[in-house]
Amino acid sequence: MFKKFAKGLVVGSVVGGGLGLLFAPKKGKETRQGVIDSVEDATTTTTDLTKSIKRFNESLVTLKKTAAEVIPTFTEDMTETVEDFKFQAEPRIKEITKQVEKIQNTVDKKTNVK
Repeated sequence: MFKKFAKGLVVGSVVGGGLGLLFAPKKGKETRQGVIDSVEDATTTTTDLTKSIKRFNESLVTLKKTAAEVIPTFTEDMTETVEDFKFQAEPRIKEITKQVEKIQNTVDKKTNVK
């Protein structure tokens, strides 16, 4: 993708420069300087873009490595936490269920509902 962009940038710069030379109302020296400035700007922009893409790719590699290290530990910790919660909650849930049954039985007895 970057190669296509760079190629388009170069071709666009050349075509733009050529058209600028043909239709420029300026003197030859001014036109040449304008072309030189445009080429320098395009070169600087391309170089800056290349550096930015390289830094971005390096950041992605770092992120991938960090994720590969962190995600398994995080997953393991979360699994342990959920299992611990289940272990602690299970007796409480059983006790609550027993209490609800007792209350239901008491209500049934008081209302004579079978």
